[in-house]
Amino acid sequence: MKRAMQHMMLLLLITVTVSFSATASVFSAMGAGEVSALLDRRAADMAVPAATTAKGSAAGTTAAVTVNARDMVGKVFGIIEDGRTGRRCVDGAREVLSMTPSLEGSALWLDSADGYRLLYEGMSPDVAAMAHIADNDFIDEYCYFFLFPYTGEGKAAANCDQAGFSGTLLQELHDITADIGAVADTPDLFFVNGRVDNNMVDVRLLDDADRYILMLIVSPDAYTPADDSPATDATAQL
Repeated sequence: MKRAMQHMMLLLLITVTVSFSATASVFSAMGAGEVSALLDRRAADMAVPAATTAKGSAAGTTAAVTVNARDMVGKVFGIIEDGRTGRRCVDGAREVLSMTPSLEGSALWLDSADGYRLLYEGMSPDVAAMAHIADNDFIDEYCYFFLFPYTGEGKAAANCDQAGFSGTLLQELHDITADIGAVADTPDLFFVNGRVDNNMVDVRLLDDADRYILMLIVSPDAYTPADDSPATDATAQL
């Protein structure tokens, strides 16, 4: 755990040679209150189960998938490498997880409450995963919301859990790409921005009073050379 925290601190405090301008990500632009409200609405909607098995009955088993950082960045829901369209995302989830994502407006959702779980380096926090469908049925953005809830006396343990998960994820992203660094001017606990292959990636950590929310946001095939901007010193509010 100490090592994971050191990894996170190291990445957040380095000066990068290349950093990136803010992406057009909807999730990256959301305030903490908006993120919290989105997740609360999702939880309320799930009072009536929405995700189903491929046969149409309520999902009753856990569909745990072992992933690494590249899987989460390069595959919708961590599993669908060719998930460029909403139709393919639905079909892929059915094939791999025997689950059908719930559709809300222009978004597809999978949630731990329905049995969807990602196992990352031995860690499996609750997660809600959302893929946004553009008008042409293409997926233009997807996001994982990893949740670390706490009560007053349990905050220290939740902080350790999120630090271990966040630190490991940031270290792996740093290992697979040099084009990543922290955003200095942010109200978040941290905001890391960069690119993996041609995907633009943002990682945000929020403290939502009774839970930590770690967001891994991917804009697939969104990188262009125009995104490059001068290097900045990385800082964090920890």
